[in-house]
Amino acid sequence: MRGLTERQSEILSFIQARIEQDQIAPTYREIGRKFCITSTQSIWEIMVALQKKGAIHRITGQKRAIRLTRPHDAALVPA
Repeated sequence: MRGLTERQSEILSFIQARIEQDQIAPTYREIGRKFCITSTQSIWEIMVALQKKGAIHRITGQKRAIRLTRPHDAALVPA
């Protein structure tokens, strides 16, 4: 797996924390608010990149359908 960018790693950490805290993944808009990203398209692109890198699995057509493929760890930090 290729390493994540710093931004991708931060977003992945946020997703993991929200899943651990609330037992449910954040929405794209919640991710956007946290990281001051106003475009949901930009968030979608980050999610696609995270999925391609094997960090998450997304279920198309469902809200909050982000699943971690494994716990976020140092192996996913930028390479």
